[in-house]
Amino acid sequence: MHQPQTSTLAPVWQDQPESGTGSLGEPAFGILIADDEPAVRTTLAAALTRHGFQVTLAGDGEEALALFARHWREIHLVLLDVRMPRRTGPEVMAAIQQIHPEVCCCFMTGYMGEHSEEELLARGARHIFAKPFRLSEMIATLQAFAGQAIRLRR
Repeated sequence: MHQPQTSTLAPVWQDQPESGTGSLGEPAFGILIADDEPAVRTTLAAALTRHGFQVTLAGDGEEALALFARHWREIHLVLLDVRMPRRTGPEVMAAIQQIHPEVCCCFMTGYMGEHSEEELLARGARHIFAKPFRLSEMIATLQAFAGQAIRLRR
């Protein structure tokens, strides 16, 4: 299994925005992050929290689906690793789309396995982040998707 190069990710920040608001005073938007690598989850959680996201973390596909099923009203974005234990990212996305078809799902991966970027995009994924990725670019992309998701839910 491919090990992500966590040294390419940005450092973890200690300060966080006011609870309930995003970085520009907008209502915070929820993101579910599912990755089986603890270092990836914690680094992304710290960085995205700093930028106004309310983060929910899952360590595998089953946990991600269970959390989304319970909290789908608060989750605007889903960021899934393609290859995870208990359910793959594409399997989780398909199940999530049954619960809430309009939710924005993105993938991150160091190895696509039997899946292709074209296939995942055709199934409804909005973006694929290749590991290692630039954290600043990921945050900017996710912020744009979150803004779109919030406007659609109003």
